[in-house]
Amino acid sequence: VDPLPGLRHPDLDPPGRLSVRNILPAIIVSAAEGEGHMVDVILDCGGTRLWAQISRHAQDDLALAPGMAVHALIKAVTVARGDVAETGECR
Repeated sequence: VDPLPGLRHPDLDPPGRLSVRNILPAIIVSAAEGEGHMVDVILDCGGTRLWAQISRHAQDDLALAPGMAVHALIKAVTVARGDVAETGECR
């Protein structure tokens, strides 16, 4: 079900031709002022919550709001093998 039928922002469409391989469809749960010039964004990725930080400038451009359908792009290099290899859990 499309939470915002007819409303589309070009940056929120599924990305294409990127080196990022971890692309998760998600729904914005919240977008709130964080520390400094950052905005904390909580996403619902199929029942799993994901926390992201974006710049205030990005939020001004994207106007993320609860209920919007988006795609979370996760670079594999942001997870260090040593953080999960020893215990099997993220530190």
